[in-house]
Amino acid sequence: NVFKKSMKILWLALCVSTIINRKIVVVCESDELRTSSSFLRSSSTALSSSSSSRDLKEKNGEKSPQNSEKKEYFQNPPQPLLSRSGNGYGSPSTATTTTTTGQTSHETLLELADRMIPHEFLYAYNATSNRTTGIPNQFMHLHHMKSGGTSLSSYIRCAISRTSANGPRKYANASVTPPSDFQPRAVSLRTYSLSECSFSSFNQCMASDTSSCHRYAASASTATYCAPLFASNKLQWDNSRAVTMIRDPVARVWSMFRFSTRGCYHCQTLKEVYANIDSGNITQYGGICAPQITNHITRNLMSLDMTDDTTEEEKLADALHNLYHRFSVVGILEKLDESLHLMTQVFPWMNQTVHYSNIQCSFPHSNSSPSNNHCGPNGSHWDLPEKPDEESKKLIIDHNQLDIQLYQHAMNLFEMQKEALVLAQDLE
Repeated sequence: NVFKKSMKILWLALCVSTIINRKIVVVCESDELRTSSSFLRSSSTALSSSSSSRDLKEKNGEKSPQNSEKKEYFQNPPQPLLSRSGNGYGSPSTATTTTTTGQTSHETLLELADRMIPHEFLYAYNATSNRTTGIPNQFMHLHHMKSGGTSLSSYIRCAISRTSANGPRKYANASVTPPSDFQPRAVSLRTYSLSECSFSSFNQCMASDTSSCHRYAASASTATYCAPLFASNKLQWDNSRAVTMIRDPVARVWSMFRFSTRGCYHCQTLKEVYANIDSGNITQYGGICAPQITNHITRNLMSLDMTDDTTEEEKLADALHNLYHRFSVVGILEKLDESLHLMTQVFPWMNQTVHYSNIQCSFPHSNSSPSNNHCGPNGSHWDLPEKPDEESKKLIIDHNQLDIQLYQHAMNLFEMQKEALVLAQDLE
């Protein structure tokens, strides 16, 4: 039975299925199917070894090796694992299967499965002070503005507070554990947050290695970064387990424009804003306002320290590398229920209800657009529609080509995560 179950999982790992005109089309790598039994044994052993090695390094406070060089990604950015029709951006409607550069589909699934093995928080016990605390750098949320990030952060805070008070204690060092009658204090998981919305504080943190933000980040068990990925890397959070939520670029940009019509964009039309950006007249959109509506998600997923010489191809390649290799779960806001299901399966403490607490965490609708943006006549409300008109939509697409390509990859990765979760749960 175990072998049959394993073979079934292998079949999922080797095959990518899609529905085309209500017919099931299965694309497999036949050469690998012929050696499926030996592949299963070697893959499972390798994955178990990788997980054990990673856990051991985490216990010893070491970092796992970073991913391989990104040079090949600059030369040959990975293609979508499965091109999907009906995305609204003019892509071909025919479904095709390709793999990321240097990886077959089953290798990608195995890597995803390794990151998606269910995980609880790890703690350390100090016998001298008789205290238990969460070990640092365990869980990170990369927050993209107007992508459900504020709501997800609220949900995560609720779950962390609940877990910190009453959650199970898994100790990183099995030889140093508290006595059986030990009563842990409620505050066991320190949290840290950094947002580029606080522009001056963010820049100060990035500019100085002696800034207090480095000390606070180093001692925290969980963190939320409403900032580019390179900022979290600079604060040594590049090895933590991480989640993020991606949103359709057109919907995200329009939501951002409606949210900050006055504060960021001075009651101008989106056409006027983009015309100013194109002409280089962006000083009026100080701070993060202009970047928010021009390939913001690509920028947020970059670990490169971007310079004026960074090409568009390099930006996208770096962002795609991190999309595929950095996160335990990449959610899609348009698939919110499925996204939360994936996150709660990988991080059980994030479930809406847990057995160790009566507190129920829910996903709120936070940070909605203002009821009065004061951009109408005499300070009244300029009532912008929920969806952009065709001209505005075309402008958004033209100015966010990198984000649109990245979103297509994220949609394909999302489908692979659902298959990888089955493999991860079996290998737990």
